Amino acid sequence: MGSFALTDEETAESVLADFDETRAEYLSLIAALDPDADVIEPPQPWDGIFDARPAKARYYLIHQIEEMARHAGHADIIREQIDGALVPHLVMTIEGVPANDYFTPFEPAPATIGA
Repeated sequence: MGSFALTDEETAESVLADFDETRAEYLSLIAALDPDADVIEPPQPWDGIFDARPAKARYYLIHQIEEMARHAGHADIIREQIDGALVPHLVMTIEGVPANDYFTPFEPAPATIGA
């Protein structure tokens, strides 16, 4: 995948399958990483750091958490604008909570992912 737009050969299902495969590999690499391992941090000229510097792998682990949280938040805002569903309602739907006076399980629109 070279862009965020699907090619004619790709489907949402195939991209999600690729994501799941990549996620499993990523989690395996993270699990094997020693947070106290010495690593070399590349230059970061946007932060005024123009040379490589020693760091601990822990820095990269924390950075991954920051990036995932940031991007997940952005994606959730966009998703909520599209489908109008709140995260607690999605979680309750996945958990099989029955409808009540305060909650209606989410139903994806026809021809969308999950429909």
